[in-house]
Amino acid sequence: MELGCRKKGSADIYFGHITRKADENLEKCIITGMAEGTRGRGRPRRAWSDDIKEWTHLSSEEALQLTRDRAAWRSVVHHAANVRASE
Repeated sequence: MELGCRKKGSADIYFGHITRKADENLEKCIITGMAEGTRGRGRPRRAWSDDIKEWTHLSSEEALQLTRDRAAWRSVVHHAANVRASE
């Protein structure tokens, strides 16, 4: 498995780890986009959630639901990593 795929797989795993935390958790608020404030002008930055959606082919809501079941999320992560490795 190449380094890029390994990095993406670990990002998927970390996303599942963070989304299982309590709703008040700062990391979870930031990753799910519930942080208050405004963005600067210019081109919008690519969000981490956009990468998760692209790699897993799931909506944000579907990904959040799947992270609650660790075994199901792990199978999605492994499938996404295998697909990316074959590309």
